[in-house]
Amino acid sequence: EFFKEHPEFAKNDFYITGESYAGHYIPAFASRVYEGNNANEGIHINLK
Repeated sequence: EFFKEHPEFAKNDFYITGESYAGHYIPAFASRVYEGNNANEGIHINLK
C-alpha cells in the first residue's frame, strides 16, 4: 500500500531490519517480498 500511495519511492533500495524477536518474522516478510517480485505481483520492491 505504501508504494501505491508514494510511487516516487518505489525505485529506492528497501532494507528490512529488526532486532531480537524480529529474527522470527523478518525472514518471512523478506521471503514474501522476494516471491512477489519474482511473480511480478504489483510494484517491484528493490529488496536489499
